[in-house]
Amino acid sequence: VDRNGERELFADLGGSPNGLAFQDDGSLWVCNGGGRWAPERSTGGTSGPGDSPSVVQRVRPDGAVDIVVAEIDGVALSAPNDVCFGPGGGLWFTDPAWPLDDGIAPPGAVCWTSADGLARRVHVSLAFPNGVAVAIDDEMLDAMNSVPTTGSERSNGSVRSSATAAEWKSPVSTTR
Repeated sequence: VDRNGERELFADLGGSPNGLAFQDDGSLWVCNGGGRWAPERSTGGTSGPGDSPSVVQRVRPDGAVDIVVAEIDGVALSAPNDVCFGPGGGLWFTDPAWPLDDGIAPPGAVCWTSADGLARRVHVSLAFPNGVAVAIDDEMLDAMNSVPTTGSERSNGSVRSSATAAEWKSPVSTTR
């Protein structure tokens, strides 16, 4: 939007962009849920059609859009949701799963990717991971579970990973 209120399209992402994080080089990383959203009052009780691919995108400073992650180990992303950068420049994101035809949603995932798209599902037992942040000491990852369950979660539904900063720099070698 310029000073006169005129708008100009910078980048067309399609789908349903959700979580956003800026990288040091000025790129904007986007979790795009592919046009899926839950039926809410704000959407007139209508759910999103899911008519676009669910992907992690990078919008470069010139407006060019790259798809960085569309699948991990041959399995398509479900609905990437929230995103943050961790030590070493790796990107953490949540990928909650939507209900299947039987109405039951499988667990979602907390994922990691490098800038070149090397990606891995790191935590796969949260019912609906819906937020992720790196602790200020860069030693812990907090992932929010929107559907509290039993297990290692805290009383507020969040999970604190035991990953250390050293492991994060090479998450492909971790086994969690």
